[in-house]
Amino acid sequence: MKFIIYTPEYDENIGGIIVLHKLCHLLNELGEEAYLWIHGEPPLDWKKNFFKSLFRVIKYDFFLRKKYIKKFRINESWNTPISKLFFFKNDFIVIYPEIYPGNPLNAKKIIRWLLYKPGELGRSKNFTNGELIFYYDEAFNDKNINKFNYKLKIIDFKRDIYFPKNDSKKKGFCYLMRKGENREIIKKFDLSKGICIDGLSHEEISKIFNTTKYLISFDLYTMYTTYAAMCNCIPIIIPDETISEMEWRRHEGTKYGKAYGCKLSQIKYAKKTRKNLINVVNKLEKNNINEVKNFLKIVKNYFKR
Repeated sequence: MKFIIYTPEYDENIGGIIVLHKLCHLLNELGEEAYLWIHGEPPLDWKKNFFKSLFRVIKYDFFLRKKYIKKFRINESWNTPISKLFFFKNDFIVIYPEIYPGNPLNAKKIIRWLLYKPGELGRSKNFTNGELIFYYDEAFNDKNINKFNYKLKIIDFKRDIYFPKNDSKKKGFCYLMRKGENREIIKKFDLSKGICIDGLSHEEISKIFNTTKYLISFDLYTMYTTYAAMCNCIPIIIPDETISEMEWRRHEGTKYGKAYGCKLSQIKYAKKTRKNLINVVNKLEKNNINEVKNFLKIVKNYFKR
């Protein structure tokens, strides 16, 4: 099968973009044909004015293509070729994340991957009819939109960066905002003595995790809490009063190794279950290929109809 993955350029600090690029890599590793599309409309669109489209093609080919492709960041260690098509071909299946509304490529075969909750934080609910929908995590699923209830979860844990060292020298705390940056509860915390990790590189964050005892996270669902636990820095997630601990912990990535709130009992639980979290990490990492194989089976059956 042939796939186009509609995505921004690679950004090591944005989990959704990482997994879009990694999906492209894994599809190619499994013998499929997959490309990244530099998000935007195709230069040539047969449904639009021919001369305008032709002008766009000439402009794109002679002036912009090399510039766009050269500047479009990818993970150099992954097999993620960039599409060089002038116009979209309908023998490709397009994979859109939920952040892009509608169908920019006018594709006939569409997969929508819910990497965050549709309708929240600028995410779209404007999908087209007939899309095959997968969700990344139960917290991001919307059963009013997703009648299939198919899951696709790909993990990149960066084990070469996040590992424990210097445990005896840990002190203080760091914190992150990310998708929780607009929460009112932030005002109740004195963060002046903490280190903000938002926007830092993975190497910088790993060093901070290995020198601080705690990570305070205002984002309820972020991979960085797992990265912290991998470095033996205790993640403390600041709860949402509308989400109980039981509801929050029902997701695989939140069951172990993390404190839901600042209570001593939660911190003890995080310490006690850290090994369980590392076991989950190991299992999920090994399961990436199986996830994609199952994805391909579902896709093949769906688009045969």
